[in-house]
Amino acid sequence: MSDGASIVIYYTDYFGEISILVGKESNYLKEQTMINNIRVNQKEIESFEKVEGDIPSAKRKFQKTAEDLSKKYGTEIRYDEVIQTGNNKCTTTFRCVIPGSYLGIVKGGKKPNETDSKDTIHREIQEEIGLIISKKLIKNILPLPHCVKGNGRKYDTFMYQVDLSGKTSFDTKILDRKMKHSGEMFDLEFKSLDDIKNNLANYNFYSKCALENFFSEKLKSKAQKAVHQTDDRSRKRKRSASQSRASQSPNRSRKRKKVSDSLEHSGGRKKQCK
Repeated sequence: MSDGASIVIYYTDYFGEISILVGKESNYLKEQTMINNIRVNQKEIESFEKVEGDIPSAKRKFQKTAEDLSKKYGTEIRYDEVIQTGNNKCTTTFRCVIPGSYLGIVKGGKKPNETDSKDTIHREIQEEIGLIISKKLIKNILPLPHCVKGNGRKYDTFMYQVDLSGKTSFDTKILDRKMKHSGEMFDLEFKSLDDIKNNLANYNFYSKCALENFFSEKLKSKAQKAVHQTDDRSRKRKRSASQSRASQSPNRSRKRKKVSDSLEHSGGRKKQCK
């Protein structure tokens, strides 16, 4: 049984280059004491995290508060998932990025009502990016389908390939989340494989583990593809050689027949030189 899940969302361009969706991890605003030399009033922040109304109206209020807080502290502030607590009340948490924040991929802990970690990551994608994708297209990363931290918490690792037209939807939703000051991850963007490999030390544990598993999976797939291509080329060469011999065989038969006809016409004797 896993405690959560992480997912490598990637796409391959026309040149075969892979890019992966990554972003910056955020922290709870109410847990900060100072931001840009401005003291954070934790009690005030906690009071902002509760509003009356249904979820759509609560989101509008939280967005406005996030915009005001962003101006006040001189940095981007976002609100996290909006939860309806009953009696026409909703709650959220405000988040910010602090110096030294880790980079990461989309991930999250499992909720009590989620029995399958694929349900967890499916929900996280919807919350972080705003897209509902088919769970059938979410694949396990092999050979290691999970990551276990020192404290024993286990996260299943998945991957999801975005086609080039789908990438436009991702980019649009990411921008929309930024404009609405919504989501747990900041500065989401598709980064090249080389960029990520060169900065892997800056990624959080579960993201780093999932990315390393993904790299191994892709190298294995690339090696298998190379073997298949070599086998295909070998089969093509054999087929070509066989066809070449087959095409030459009738010509040899015709040549032998011509020689035979010629000998028969001359009585089977060769002309003698005088």
